Amino acid sequence: MQLNRESIESYSSEVMRIAHSLMQMIAKNLGVDPDKFRDRYGGVQALAMACYPACPVAHDKVLGLSPHSDVSLLTLVWELNHVQGLQIKRHGAYGCP
Repeated sequence: MQLNRESIESYSSEVMRIAHSLMQMIAKNLGVDPDKFRDRYGGVQALAMACYPACPVAHDKVLGLSPHSDVSLLTLVWELNHVQGLQIKRHGAYGCP
């Protein structure tokens, strides 16, 4: 896949559209007015890209992002080519979602 400004802007716009739709559904299921929910939590978007290519080396020898918490209300992860890039730490142990 070739990345250029136009493709990133298009991707970013589509992700924002999907995020707004998801937030409307979340608000509705929580019994919250979607407009008030959007006014309080919507409108800000951060786009971060990290690529985790398949690697034949043992997992303990692979570099990736340092463990961190996402500070946003909603995080969308695009899994490409069945390469898992997200692990969740719960009760002191890591696992895939």
